[in-house]
Amino acid sequence: MNFGIITATKSRTSFRLPPPTTLIGALSYPLAKLKNFPESSEDYMPKLLSSSLRGVYFRSGLSLLPYSTVTKMWFYKKNERELKSDAFAYQRLYVSGESDLSVIYLFDEDAASRNLGHRWKEEVIAASFSMVRLGDKESLISPTKVSYGVAEEICNKEFVTDYTVPLTQIGLKVESFDGGVVEIVEHYDWRKMSGPTSMGMPTIKVAFAYDGSVFTQKKLRVYSDRDICAYAIEENEIKLIEW
Repeated sequence: MNFGIITATKSRTSFRLPPPTTLIGALSYPLAKLKNFPESSEDYMPKLLSSSLRGVYFRSGLSLLPYSTVTKMWFYKKNERELKSDAFAYQRLYVSGESDLSVIYLFDEDAASRNLGHRWKEEVIAASFSMVRLGDKESLISPTKVSYGVAEEICNKEFVTDYTVPLTQIGLKVESFDGGVVEIVEHYDWRKMSGPTSMGMPTIKVAFAYDGSVFTQKKLRVYSDRDICAYAIEENEIKLIEW
C-alpha cells in the first residue's frame, strides 16, 4: 500500500498510517458509484462525505512493512517532441500478520441526511462492503466486517486509545501506553475539503504510537489538565478523541 505524503519531491515515500483524506476517499469511491455520482461535480463525494462526518479514525493490528524500489517513468514532452525518462524511489507498505485494519467513520446524522439523503445509513453500509482500495489504485483491500452503532460523547482528563489521535484540542498531551514511540504527522485537514485538488488546503497534526522494531501501531495515553472531549463506543470499549 502507498498512502502518499505531503512532499515536494518526486519520490513517493508513504505515511506509516493512512491519512483521514485517504480513508474518506476509500469510502467515497464505492459510495459515489452506488449513488451514480460523477467523480467531479457539485456532488463531489469526498466533499459531501467529509461534510457529514464528525471524525475519522484508523487502527492497525497488523505489521506494515516498508519497502522501496526505484521506478523508471517515461513521459512525452510535447513542445520538444521528445520522449524522456526519469527515475524515483517508490515506497510501499506490505501487510503482515493475522489481525486486521480497522477504520471508524463517525457521522453527524443530521448532516449525513442533508448531504447524502435519507437512505444514507443503508448506502454507507453497502458501500463499506464494496471498498476495494486504500491509497493508490494498486493498494487493494477486502473488507471482512462492517458494523454500526451509537457513539456517546464523554469528557475526562485522560483516555487510552488504540486509534489515531487528532491534536486539535488545546492542552492535549500524548505518550505511548504499551511500547513504541509517539509519532506526530501532518495531514491535509479533511474538514476543509472542497474539491479534487488538495492545493491550498490547511493541514492538521495527528498522533499515534508506533513500534519500529515490529512495524506495528501501539496504544496512546492521552491526557490534559482540562477535560478532553471524546466519544465512547461501549460495546467494543473503544475511545475516540474528538476532532
